[in-house]
Amino acid sequence: MNKEIDIDNYLNELHLNIINDNSITFKAYDYSDNKVDYNILRDQLVFFDNLKVVLHKVKILDDDIVRYLNPGFISVILNDDLNSNNNNGSGVHGFYDSDDREPCYTSILIENYNNYFPKIAYIHEIVHTQINEFKNIGDEYNKELMPLFFELLYSDTINYNNRINDRLYELGLAISLVNKKNMFENKIYIKSLLQALNLYRLYNKSSISVKNEIMNYVNLLLNRDIYLEDLLSIYEINYENSCKDLKTLKRSK
Repeated sequence: MNKEIDIDNYLNELHLNIINDNSITFKAYDYSDNKVDYNILRDQLVFFDNLKVVLHKVKILDDDIVRYLNPGFISVILNDDLNSNNNNGSGVHGFYDSDDREPCYTSILIENYNNYFPKIAYIHEIVHTQINEFKNIGDEYNKELMPLFFELLYSDTINYNNRINDRLYELGLAISLVNKKNMFENKIYIKSLLQALNLYRLYNKSSISVKNEIMNYVNLLLNRDIYLEDLLSIYEINYENSCKDLKTLKRSK
């Protein structure tokens, strides 16, 4: 069941804190080096293996034939057009080909394929193939939560330490725009990100045994044995207690 969120005094104050904090900036991309290709991106899937996370096979349109495959086989479209209107974006494309509410994926689009961004975006979109509001997520406002959580973990593995600031900067934009345009999408981002940061904070401060336990629940989630909201409930993570002050958010590690 979707739980609506309101732009309350906390979010308004958070927005003001973000825009007035000079340390929170979105890191500019370096377009000059570190180009990646599909093989480099697919090599990043070892990240899930290292966490002992088993990716659920998904429907993929492969040579005009629908197959159940590891999501690493989804075609990747890399767009290096610097004049693109959305040259920092990404997305996974697909369609529903039957009544079982299982999407069939056709491609992952990644804009701006220089520097660190495409690797992070690829991890984010791969996790999206694992999260389905009909199968393992009950509240559609949470649908960005796990992709954001895993991209933060992945950013740590490549020593990109500005990702929290990137996302906080975007959070400020989402709060400022929520009543002007894309209201539903911005509310999804706000609710998902605050809870993702809470889960990320919990994971980082936990012992190895608790980290392994969290990933065991993640595997149950990806296998459709539990819902995302079950995992959040186990660790007492919800939107209300994820609304922390800005300094706490910045100290997620």
